[in-house]
Amino acid sequence: MHEIDAEIAMVNRTFRDHIAGYVRLGQERGEFRPEIDPNQIAVLIVGTLRGVATQFLLESDEFDPAPFAIELRRSLITPLLRDAHR
Repeated sequence: MHEIDAEIAMVNRTFRDHIAGYVRLGQERGEFRPEIDPNQIAVLIVGTLRGVATQFLLESDEFDPAPFAIELRRSLITPLLRDAHR
């Protein structure tokens, strides 16, 4: 593993840990479903955010970030909610 690879892996882990912490907090507060795995959700959220960010950076003229922020919340966060189906 190259030095830069190790640094990127560390940043990825830190970002995932941060997101997983928010998911756990949501579970503790009873806002998020208890059966979800915070670490798995963190991988999905970070992967999605990175993919969207990469596309935006490479093709910024093609994307307006505002609608994506709304859709990302709807697609990634709402399904985690305990009462999402009400």
